[in-house]
Amino acid sequence: MDPAHRKPMRCPSCRGAVGEADRFCRHCGRPLTDRRPRSPGRRSKKTATGLTVLAWLTVAITTLLIIAVDVEVIVGAGPLLVLLALAMLVTGVVLRSRRVMILAVAHIAVCVGVFLMIEIMRLGPHNAGTPCGIVGVVWTVLALPWTLWVFLLRLPARNPWECVKCGYLLVGLDSTRCPECGAPFTPPDSATSPPPNLKPDAGPALP
Repeated sequence: MDPAHRKPMRCPSCRGAVGEADRFCRHCGRPLTDRRPRSPGRRSKKTATGLTVLAWLTVAITTLLIIAVDVEVIVGAGPLLVLLALAMLVTGVVLRSRRVMILAVAHIAVCVGVFLMIEIMRLGPHNAGTPCGIVGVVWTVLALPWTLWVFLLRLPARNPWECVKCGYLLVGLDSTRCPECGAPFTPPDSATSPPPNLKPDAGPALP
């Protein structure tokens, strides 16, 4: 379509003309709802949660296979768990979450401990099943509450004008509920005007 005949974009609040790159209406100052930025930390939180649950499932399934099938499954499951834990560690650093980083290091430590146990005790396929199964059961039980703790991790708002749950930009709203996810919020004084910097800051460290 010829740019000269293209319908001008308009603010949904005051119907004033706005540009394609505008984030706030130049007439009424309201944010343009279809371009509100989301906090990148929300994606990292989902990644951390997914990796944490996947790592625990790897431990649990490997333990069942060791007991019911063959101890040699740890040859493939061990490196897989280490890779998942390393990914968790990186995500934990991005989120600045100690609980994610500690759980990731613990997974790696268990894998290294099992390897050292096999080497020091000179265990083979015929006698490694029982000790590896015991370690697997113990770690499956111990890691479960920590995994749930990470799963329930909630990010605080990176800025006072962001929704705690989804990162939606809460500027110039008449409602006290986020229009994106419906979560209730209490508007701070700084949320009544456009933020001076739309780029989220590093945010506080998470537990």
